[in-house]
Amino acid sequence: MNQQSLSTKEPPLRRRRTLILILAGLIMLLGVMLAPFPTQSIDQAPRDISAGQGAPSLLPNGELAIRIAVGGYHMCALTASNRVFCWGAAGRLGDGTAEINRAEPVQVVGLDGSEIKEIAAGDSHTCALRNDGKMFCWGYNNYGQLGDGSTEPRYVPSEVRRLNESVTAISAGAVHTCAIGQSGKARCWGRNRNGELGDGTRIDRRYPVEVQADPNALTNIVGGDGLTCAIATDTRAVKCWGKLEGVNENYAGIKTAPTEILDMDEAAFGLAVGRTHACALVAGGRVRCWGDNSFGQLGNGGQTVVHVVQVENLSNAQSLYAGHGQNCVIMTDGMAKCWGMNMSGQLGNGNPVAYNIPQDVIGLTGRIVHMGIGRYVTSALDQNSSEVFYGGFACALFMNGAIKCWGNNSFGQLGNGTVEKSLVPVGVIGFDGGNIILPPPAGPPTATPVPTASPTPTATPLPTPTPRIGTVYVPLNLAQADDTRGFFVGPNEVEPNDGLNEANGPLVSGLDYYGLANDARDIFYIEPTQAGEIMVSVAANSCPNLRVQLLASNSLVLADDRLVRGQMTYVAGASGRYFIAVANGTACNQRSPYQIKATYR
Repeated sequence: MNQQSLSTKEPPLRRRRTLILILAGLIMLLGVMLAPFPTQSIDQAPRDISAGQGAPSLLPNGELAIRIAVGGYHMCALTASNRVFCWGAAGRLGDGTAEINRAEPVQVVGLDGSEIKEIAAGDSHTCALRNDGKMFCWGYNNYGQLGDGSTEPRYVPSEVRRLNESVTAISAGAVHTCAIGQSGKARCWGRNRNGELGDGTRIDRRYPVEVQADPNALTNIVGGDGLTCAIATDTRAVKCWGKLEGVNENYAGIKTAPTEILDMDEAAFGLAVGRTHACALVAGGRVRCWGDNSFGQLGNGGQTVVHVVQVENLSNAQSLYAGHGQNCVIMTDGMAKCWGMNMSGQLGNGNPVAYNIPQDVIGLTGRIVHMGIGRYVTSALDQNSSEVFYGGFACALFMNGAIKCWGNNSFGQLGNGTVEKSLVPVGVIGFDGGNIILPPPAGPPTATPVPTASPTPTATPLPTPTPRIGTVYVPLNLAQADDTRGFFVGPNEVEPNDGLNEANGPLVSGLDYYGLANDARDIFYIEPTQAGEIMVSVAANSCPNLRVQLLASNSLVLADDRLVRGQMTYVAGASGRYFIAVANGTACNQRSPYQIKATYR
């Protein structure tokens, strides 16, 4: 026998052993395939899923977004099908992975079957509020900002503990989190270096602690970086705690309990808190800001001030958002304006220089109903010693469920499948309910960019504005209206008006209206005689999906409460006719009585 034959022919015993090993391997493989796939509940400790394992649930085309939340380097969307999708920097997306950035949406695991009504995002963590008042968070947890009693990161949702009551509103600051309960009490947790938790200390908290407030009733709570602000329910005064800058020296500095911003001498109806500045929405759709003005984010033409100032050339704003050194508003016509920091193109005007007065966001079609701005911007030197920026982006949610983003894209946070920044809005993959219009050719800017260096001018105090909002709500007559305008209420078009003759109570000025709703809708109109705040209150609803919208006469949605929380408000910039639509986004098994009242001040 030669050497070749010895090396290619196996003895019979070795062949049998080989066959046995192969058979055993096949049996083991079959067992794995037939075994049930391991599940992970929302309360179990998370496990890392490496690349190639636990493939994420990719977003099907045509999904409709109804809420968005923008973090430092990531963002998330809540859809009409009660699913949450996130994209951008790893570890905070809720997809079970710790090290994989996503340039397109992936589904958050562990929330299936939950009725989610709100989402919020911080620099590196995300939270969701369930319809039953329970709250879940995921992401990094260095300071206990997830509220589960630990400082361990969670790559899938983990329930917030010790809230002590059902939650009605949530907000995520940079590395702290806050919530408002049914009682109106505010609670915060996470980092407390500057007193941003409002509990009278500067001690980090891994569980929620009550904010010291008198009275204990706050609304519109918003967290920033080392600062938290809210609106007092009774007086509509702005109260902040944490590191207060750019305000009257009598109350500037570190505040560990809510402190009223006395320069805000008129009622506030919306708040936005950035990195080192804050803004409030007031009557007439005007905006007033205070704090750092390094990038023109106060919107007053670049003046350095130590008091609250009014944003120039701006009225008729209906909602307000803040980022690192930037602000945006949604206007009553459904378009957006932004101002401030812009080195990554986060203003969306196609020209990456800072602006100290509001600029139109270009390339948008359709009506915007919600926005968000990334609050964290850092920089580093590349191999050519050039400064490279990370973070600094913004996103808009449209009435048709589409999402478009612009600005920095280092981690894929624009959701368009790339990591290239964009100076103009681009569509998020899967959320494609509209079309992008290319920006016009470059031309001279419509406003003078913030200069790189200029002498500090002497600030001229603004005159004290005349309050335009009363302190007492008065009834508004709810009049019948036919649904001839084709109002869009809910994720899908619903049936024609089911008729107001089903009411079991009369339509009398100042009295509640009692109606019945299934998957159809009732339409009312109201006619305030001057600018002010409209409040719509809904109660006694047994159908969990009742939806209420306040609309302008041109069908623009001004306020939207998908799952009714009791009331919604809107600052009407002018008198005239406004419509209220009541409907169920999905059909109920039985007709659902509701009670509705409109008031005004």
